[in-house]
Amino acid sequence: MHKRYEVVVVGAGPAGCSTALFLARHAPSLVPDLLVVEKARHPRPKPCGGGITIIGERVLRHLGIRWPMDDVPAVWIRRMRLRYDTQEFTWDVPGVFRVVERPLFDAALVRHVRAAGIEVWEEAPVTRLERRDGWWVLRTPRGEIEARIVVGADGSNGIVRRAVVPQGKARRVSRIVEVWTPATDATGREVHRGKTALFDFSVIRSGVQGYVWDFPMIRDGELWVNRGVFDSRVWPGRPRANLRTEAERMMSARGLRLEDYGLVGHPERWYHPRGVYSAAGAVLVGDAAGADPLLGEGISMALWYGETVAPWIVEALERGDLSFADYGRRLAASDLGKHLTLRLRLAQFAYARGDRFIRFWWRWLGRFLAWYAGRVRQQMAEEGLGKE
Repeated sequence: MHKRYEVVVVGAGPAGCSTALFLARHAPSLVPDLLVVEKARHPRPKPCGGGITIIGERVLRHLGIRWPMDDVPAVWIRRMRLRYDTQEFTWDVPGVFRVVERPLFDAALVRHVRAAGIEVWEEAPVTRLERRDGWWVLRTPRGEIEARIVVGADGSNGIVRRAVVPQGKARRVSRIVEVWTPATDATGREVHRGKTALFDFSVIRSGVQGYVWDFPMIRDGELWVNRGVFDSRVWPGRPRANLRTEAERMMSARGLRLEDYGLVGHPERWYHPRGVYSAAGAVLVGDAAGADPLLGEGISMALWYGETVAPWIVEALERGDLSFADYGRRLAASDLGKHLTLRLRLAQFAYARGDRFIRFWWRWLGRFLAWYAGRVRQQMAEEGLGKE
């Protein structure tokens, strides 16, 4: 007989771990019937900048996790520089986000999940998923398991998402390419010395619906710089920019050659309030549901998904109604959904117009952010967020 669980979370990244931990907090009695399955073994390689904003820090605090977190290396960002062509302004909000060594961060989250008494299977990819007699049946190298509820936290093209979302639905996928370089060039030394993150939106003129970035990171205990190009594709009908060409231009402007380093790329699904995010006995969270379409912020949004949806899963089990027919509507009406929808509208506005329009609004954006920075600093001081 297959082993049965009330809830199986597929994917042990930030979204899956957050969901599992909040499920344990809301329903401690559920822990023996809760399983997290992960295809890899932590710490696993992960192409990701590793930025966690105060949104993510707030969620971690709700879980009782504070910095320094289990000796996970992190760079505390003091300043952001935003640029469009020759127009640039600086946003000074010390601690507004930090850059973690992503493989070690995810591994630390898994340790917290296990410390909560939750069973975790690593190196256990789900190779088959089907609905049978009101249960989900998952095939893994460790055997078949059954679940009343499956939580898809396995990424933009994971097996749970493919089971939940009908074929042919809008893809809504951003494109990201990035490269890691030692902090030895002039830009690298500058970003580490000033703990500065640079976001350059000048590439909008080349058809990129996003920006290029430089920010400090730590890799294997050494100082590195994470650089890349984010293309939101919130206007999917427009021509696709060549991201490799844009990455080559970015590196050349810094006196570096792209061919001397390894360029990695990955998709990131973005949230839309009219998307499909559930089926009978199944819900999507994190990148499987949709991240931030404006800046591509993934980790903090993934953590927020877990905090948002865990109470709904517990409620569904208590009611005995596992249809999740209202999941998409509740998600859109939640603080998370409203926040992501606002970012979508801002992305559609920011990446829709031509050069002259952007130049005009860029001046107003600088004034707005100067005002907003004050509000954020005050909020962080009140909540004790963003401390080294």
